[in-house]
Amino acid sequence: MALLRSEFSDQLRRICGGCALAFLLCIIVAVPLDARGIGGRLAATIITLLPLALYCAAGLATSTANPPEFHIADRRVSAGFAGMAAAAQWSAPALLLAAPGSLFVAGYDGRPMLIGLTAGYVLLVVLIAPFMRNCGARTLAGFIVMRYGTVAGLIAAAMLFTCSVLFMTAVLATAVAFIARVLATDARIVLVIGIAVVLLCTIVGGMASVIASQAAQYTVLLIGSLAVFFLLAAKPFDAPTEAPYDPVMEAVNILVQGLGLVPAPSPRSVPFHVSATVGNLEFIICLMAGTASLPHIIMHPLTTRSVDDARKWGAWSLLFITILVFALPSYVRIASSAAALESSGIMTGLVAAIAASATAAAASALLFTMAATLTPGIQRAPERASAVAKPRILLARGLMIIIAAGTGYAVATQPLEGASMLAWSFSLAAAGLFPALVLGIWWERVTTAGAVLGMLSGFSISLFYVVLTRYFPQAAIAELGMTALSDPASGRPLVEAARILADPGWHADVPASLANPLASKVGWFNVGNEACGIFGLAFGFAVTIAVSLMGKKPSAEKQELIESIRIPRAGRPD
Repeated sequence: MALLRSEFSDQLRRICGGCALAFLLCIIVAVPLDARGIGGRLAATIITLLPLALYCAAGLATSTANPPEFHIADRRVSAGFAGMAAAAQWSAPALLLAAPGSLFVAGYDGRPMLIGLTAGYVLLVVLIAPFMRNCGARTLAGFIVMRYGTVAGLIAAAMLFTCSVLFMTAVLATAVAFIARVLATDARIVLVIGIAVVLLCTIVGGMASVIASQAAQYTVLLIGSLAVFFLLAAKPFDAPTEAPYDPVMEAVNILVQGLGLVPAPSPRSVPFHVSATVGNLEFIICLMAGTASLPHIIMHPLTTRSVDDARKWGAWSLLFITILVFALPSYVRIASSAAALESSGIMTGLVAAIAASATAAAASALLFTMAATLTPGIQRAPERASAVAKPRILLARGLMIIIAAGTGYAVATQPLEGASMLAWSFSLAAAGLFPALVLGIWWERVTTAGAVLGMLSGFSISLFYVVLTRYFPQAAIAELGMTALSDPASGRPLVEAARILADPGWHADVPASLANPLASKVGWFNVGNEACGIFGLAFGFAVTIAVSLMGKKPSAEKQELIESIRIPRAGRPD
């Protein structure tokens, strides 16, 4: 087994090295041609498509029909490569939905999202991941089954699938629109290519293919963002006045000034204020707890070689994320500048390649975890599942095709709110799963009834808050006493609710359309629906604890099982 593990790491190194070499050569060849104004659009297309072809090759190279390899990469992934894969999929929400644009209607940038996403990895490695790995869980739903029983596992699976669908749809919708605009091409073509790439990165090798393709995607993300930085330093581009200020970019400016490379100054001075972060604290908490509760994020430490590697995974993830944080601000700057993209074919290609890489990293992991959640028996130990393992692999592959096709259809035909849907997925996952996960590991007194009712109450309250504030804001104001959200900077209401409700047209707009001024701009205690999970978290913890204390204490055998989750034992089976 040690040899096999070493061979898998060697294979991942070859994949990363090959992708790095091919992408670098492509950039090196394209730079002088672009400088002479030759083949700008062709260069952009090649730089965008080459990494996608490399990801497909990485997925196909790790094809397998071995059930443990397909479901959990046979637990052969080193902590370093698992951390690299996790950092690659971290980039999707951080880049596509936080950094280039704004989640908040008041015009604030995505710093709370970056803080919440990164801190969520800390929460996961401290409270959850090593202990799930220690008990041999293969999926998040599998751990819920092991801890609370089949009914709780089915409820968790339904919640996880809902959150994952929201996440994948949001990422794809935002990325397709962005890449189509950057490349000036048909969004439907971008969508078809994207769905095909995601399937090829996932379907043939399952978890092994996902890890391999994500390692390749991180390599391209890093090289591409550094290439953007050096091109920007060598030939500054004018960024629009509304582009978001980034404190990391200022640090980079100081560094390159010392090297004699001076990019254009930051377009807007919006210093970092602790008070602004505290004002978005409920959203940051939802992102942290949601990050620690989403299955496509938790899956990485579960594929590592040991409990010790599951702990080290957190450190490696944060290291690779930190590298991206310092490398990507130049991408954010250029991605917000239409003038820069129009003047350089290579820059256009790099921006599109980075966005496509981040999207593929997240979408492939989401696609696999959704199929695994719906496949019966995945949570069982390999030896017990071996009799029907191959049919389950075929079922998982069929589910991947169906899910990918359904998601693609939704993106192509429905008007979607990408940023809001992403935030809802984090909040709903936090509200529905986080209390049961944390208490299930750290409190022996939790009962099955307490966990089930806690999951249902937390998820339901958060979902109710989203539906009410987004689609029925008129009733939320008139019947439940909600008020218009306030601008966090000025304290003034974002909308004049009384004036809007007095308009017969808007008053009759039920369910509220995207154009309705009240949609997603009302709430309790100035909490927007992107942070709906804060209510679900509170109710989830309260209900779980109260019902557990009122119920019968778990048996001695059950308490011993719970205790063993936190105590690594030599020879514990995977």
